[in-house]
Amino acid sequence: MGRSASFVTREEIRSARAASLYDYLSSNHSDLFRRSGRCLYMKDHDSVYIKDGFPGYNDFSTGSHGNPVDFLTRYLNYGFVEAVNALNYGGSVKDAWHGPGSFRRAAPERASGIVLP
Repeated sequence: MGRSASFVTREEIRSARAASLYDYLSSNHSDLFRRSGRCLYMKDHDSVYIKDGFPGYNDFSTGSHGNPVDFLTRYLNYGFVEAVNALNYGGSVKDAWHGPGSFRRAAPERASGIVLP
């Protein structure tokens, strides 16, 4: 039985919020950022700062900050479920992502732990 692309578990959400945003963006969206040492800055919003080893971002122009899911939904227009799946299973997301809101990759199938008679 396939897994619905519109559903994520609490554990998947927790895992995505703790994921390395720096690594994800370096691998999948490097063209949108400039690198300075161990930090990334958005080319379009240079006040947005992502530091290697820190699971989140800071926007110095607005004072806002957040976790990786917040960043993908606010700045790259991912949907919430899309962001969670991308951060957890997004090894090849760059090939599947064709612009804001276009990511439609289902997470890999996994056992649910429910046994039906």
